Amino acid sequence: MNLCRSFAEAADRDIHALALGFFDGLHRGHQHVIANADHDSVLTFEPHPQAFLFPDQAPLLLTGLPHKLHDLAALGVRHAVLLPFDRQMARTTAEKFLQQLGDACPKLQRIAVGANWRFGHHRAGSLPLLRRWCAARRITLRADACVTHHGTPISSSRIRELILSGQLSTASELLGKPYSLFGTIVSGRQLGRQLGFPTANLDTLDQCLPPRGVYFGTVTISNRPYPAAINIGNQPTLAPQRTTVEAHLLNFSGDLYGVTVSVHPKQFWRAEQKFSSLSALQTQIAQDLIAMERFGNRVA
Repeated sequence: MNLCRSFAEAADRDIHALALGFFDGLHRGHQHVIANADHDSVLTFEPHPQAFLFPDQAPLLLTGLPHKLHDLAALGVRHAVLLPFDRQMARTTAEKFLQQLGDACPKLQRIAVGANWRFGHHRAGSLPLLRRWCAARRITLRADACVTHHGTPISSSRIRELILSGQLSTASELLGKPYSLFGTIVSGRQLGRQLGFPTANLDTLDQCLPPRGVYFGTVTISNRPYPAAINIGNQPTLAPQRTTVEAHLLNFSGDLYGVTVSVHPKQFWRAEQKFSSLSALQTQIAQDLIAMERFGNRVA
């Protein structure tokens, strides 16, 4: 997938169809919009507009930028136009944005958006304005109604609520793919290795995490899933730290530092707890892995 970081770079691409939106999570509704643009090109922003305009009200991202770009490529998108949402973008009027879009994509034949998409300064750009602009340029506009799940529109905010409450199976149904965390394996405290159960520590920009605890699931490396016990928490038995994601992979040996992986928590096993000693923690981990081995064939 080709990545353009400005309208100027996009002008060098042969873009005929374009899906517009932030696309956090790339859920089933987003996938429908992108399919309406023939998986040709996607225009999105970084950071989330609310993160720039109202940082205290910004939503927890389902997919940080590396995750979103990975999933766009997996969908077969040819070009991703990633525009910085900064002070200049925030002040750009809807009409000016459309002018810049038209100048950058002179061969544009189709645009796809969600039915509620707004754009431009103070979100003044509406679907009727976009429709008139497209009609004047003989560009086909697709703005279908929201994709629903059991009669309720699928949205990123709804999926966030499901994940935060631990309803990962339902969240995956709305996402149209298993809920996952994406990132690179980095060095941690090395506690797991000291206890005899080495863990892979995930560095991720995904922000929306399920409740703290131990989960059974998989870690996917180069398209191969490995059963894993996944811990999401702040290691309360030691000096508590920020919330981390770490996984112990079954039937895997090798160095994962610097490797990009997808972590898929699937089944909640137990809540995070503080143990009286490292020996007690070691005993509990051993019990967790016995259960994990029984469960492994069903989650891989």
